[in-house]
Amino acid sequence: MIRFATGKVGFLFQKYTYCKQKTIRNGSRWVCSRSNYNKCRVYLHLDNENKVIFQIPLPHTHPPPKILPST
Repeated sequence: MIRFATGKVGFLFQKYTYCKQKTIRNGSRWVCSRSNYNKCRVYLHLDNENKVIFQIPLPHTHPPPKILPST
């Protein structure tokens, strides 16, 4: 888990960031954090222990974001 500059919690997976969209049975669905800006349709399903159990097999429509360390 990571925290965005806005204070929201996110998820980092394979250099890309995700925002929680909704809780689903046995876990949660996370969408690419750039889905609204770049129309990226990649999403993940995480189990209740925040382990990735599914990733839609689509490429991201953008390069990975630059992650800055927090101070």
